Amino acid sequence: MLELVITPNRTLNKYKFIANNKVTLQQFRVNDAVVNNGKNDMAEKGALSIYFMSNSNENLTLYFSLNKDENLDLILNEISYDLLTNSNFTINPKSKEIMPIPFITTDTFIISKKLKL
Repeated sequence: MLELVITPNRTLNKYKFIANNKVTLQQFRVNDAVVNNGKNDMAEKGALSIYFMSNSNENLTLYFSLNKDENLDLILNEISYDLLTNSNFTINPKSKEIMPIPFITTDTFIISKKLKL
């Protein structure tokens, strides 16, 4: 059983996990909540999981096992919605005529990290 603990260094709104390879996650849990009713979760290449933070400063803990012949290669995106309000930057707000695109991550800071196991 692998345990991956992610500790944020800033206020976050969501994590997005993107698989770079096909992998089967066994006994997958997120913060002790069982995923997929405890069944194996086959992840295709692409978006694996999106986790919205209810408390933006808490750790996120993932528990899972892999088949012995599989490797995990994924990208972790840490996303915060404070691009236009962050005091470290001066960015002019959008005009009222410009509307954000629905279901697309806009006006955000995204920090990407590669994880390989």
